Amino acid sequence: MLELHLEDVIRRNFHQLFPDLEIVDKNQHYRTRDGTYIDIFCKHKQDDKYTVIELKRDKSPSSALIQLLDYMNQIMKEFNTDKVTGILICKEIDRRTKSALGAIQGNMPEGSNISVIEFNLKMEYSCM
Repeated sequence: MLELHLEDVIRRNFHQLFPDLEIVDKNQHYRTRDGTYIDIFCKHKQDDKYTVIELKRDKSPSSALIQLLDYMNQIMKEFNTDKVTGILICKEIDRRTKSALGAIQGNMPEGSNISVIEFNLKMEYSCM
């Protein structure tokens, strides 16, 4: 499965997966002021908190956590807020990423956090 396919599945089922969020990137990767692209950029329906979603189709390397933190920091600066959460969606989180995540969780600004969602998608098809 390509990352693009994973993104398509998540976007098509977004309201069931994340009922408290709404996508604000209009189904295009959000381009930050630094010129990088966020996979899915969201806002909480009830408040002014933003969420950055980073997708990895396979096992998540520790560099994915750095990438997510960078995106979160860019959004904090761009929107002048410290209320930014991050979600890393991957097939499996590796040991180093899990360890690094544990080390930073308590040091994040109030109103910010990072979650990891591991997925298992099965695709079945038959040829006729």
